[in-house]
Amino acid sequence: MSTILVIDDNPSQTRLMCMLVYQLGLECHQAYSGHDGIAIAKEKQPDLIIMDWVMPVEKLTGTMTVQRLKSDPMTHHIPVVACSAVDNLQEAIDMGCAEYIHKPYNPEAFRQMIKRYI
Repeated sequence: MSTILVIDDNPSQTRLMCMLVYQLGLECHQAYSGHDGIAIAKEKQPDLIIMDWVMPVEKLTGTMTVQRLKSDPMTHHIPVVACSAVDNLQEAIDMGCAEYIHKPYNPEAFRQMIKRYI
């Protein structure tokens, strides 16, 4: 079974994204900080990581989290999709994200994005 890891410091956003993942019949792991997300990514080796780009520094920002994921041999191969209300996430692409989606997102567009990677 394919596995998705959702990293977002907002638990309601994380639950919503996982609900959409479950609707596709996929497994979903949740993390509420970049620190936890990195640990879960190493342990579970998800097929895709979807993460909030704008998180507090103490939880690791999107930039910090992606830098660590992409520099670690255990996680560098996992595609990362940034998710944020920020209009231009070119920085996320420059850091190694496969793509980005905007909040609020259309649930069907969100599911279609997942299907591109699974």
